Amino acid sequence: MDTTNHFAARLRELRTAKGLTQHELAERSGLHRQAIAKLELAEREPSWASVLALAKGLGVSIAAFETPAEATPALSQEAPPRPRGRPRKGEEAPMKKDTEVIKPAPKGSRKRKGK
Repeated sequence: MDTTNHFAARLRELRTAKGLTQHELAERSGLHRQAIAKLELAEREPSWASVLALAKGLGVSIAAFETPAEATPALSQEAPPRPRGRPRKGEEAPMKKDTEVIKPAPKGSRKRKGK
């Protein structure tokens, strides 16, 4: 595996192990989301500045990009991955404790104007 493909695979692995989306990693590292996507697809080689920014955004050292996947099993235990998308029908989404549920008014409860 060449270095660009290794970096691409390792970047994706580190990002998913932290439970981050490409967008979230882009915000944390100061890079554009499309740049991260191209790095993960090995369409682009990273610059030194990009490697430093990504390491900082992921909270890892730059040596983490060299480490083989088998050597870092503890990464997935740090942050459990969040479920993607909306909850299915019948499942309730977790609500914040401070939120108040506002129910719509029943039909026919509106007063007509002029009568």
